[in-house]
Amino acid sequence: MARRHHADIVILGSGMGGGTLAWALRDSGAHVLLIERGSFLPREPQNWDPRAVFSDNRYKTSEKWRNARGSWFSPGVQYFVGGNTKVYGAALPRLRQHDFDEIQHVGGVSPAWPITYDDLEPYYVRAEHLFGVHGLPGSDPTDPPRSAPLPFPPVPADPYMQDLAARLLRQGLHPAPLPMAIDLREGGRCVRCGTCDGFPCRVDAKGDADVCAVRPALASPDVELWTGTLARRITTDVHVHV
Repeated sequence: MARRHHADIVILGSGMGGGTLAWALRDSGAHVLLIERGSFLPREPQNWDPRAVFSDNRYKTSEKWRNARGSWFSPGVQYFVGGNTKVYGAALPRLRQHDFDEIQHVGGVSPAWPITYDDLEPYYVRAEHLFGVHGLPGSDPTDPPRSAPLPFPPVPADPYMQDLAARLLRQGLHPAPLPMAIDLREGGRCVRCGTCDGFPCRVDAKGDADVCAVRPALASPDVELWTGTLARRITTDVHVHV
């Protein structure tokens, strides 16, 4: 059934982009409507069950998409509040400065961005604090410059990874911990389970868009969330005054 509603700002999708935008606009004074095709991902034993997650595809959509050749395929997308961040590996590295430049690939040219890394850098800082990123700036020689440290120290490596890193160092390489958005601070929710990348988190310890952005945004009376809603058309009534 079609729903008629007025909002100052309408955001389609509650993933990393949409959810974070709703959080950023929560105190703007504008009425923000966040539309999500799925619902909240249930907290259940199957969250950490490899068979349910990878064999049964419990959290993936059953719909089919068509590729450029006209063939149907199953997309690797999750329709939940928080989008695919509900199952991502929680690694949040920054783009490098040259990533914003024109880049020649085998398949063609990737045009330069209309902004630079320096333009975006202050927002990286805000995002890293919002999502609680752990890491060690400067440990990767390709790290771009930053105006502030990461909010939390790097995630301790397990014995196997420590040994692997030591062997790589002896070969003259530069292994470095990934910036990780997990709640491993003092008193945090992370239990260092063996199910993170690809799995939903049963204890809400993953720095995903649902936990870190959408839920705090909904604390504002100016932010509204519609779940189970597929947007087909939005009618605008924008008037430009000169």
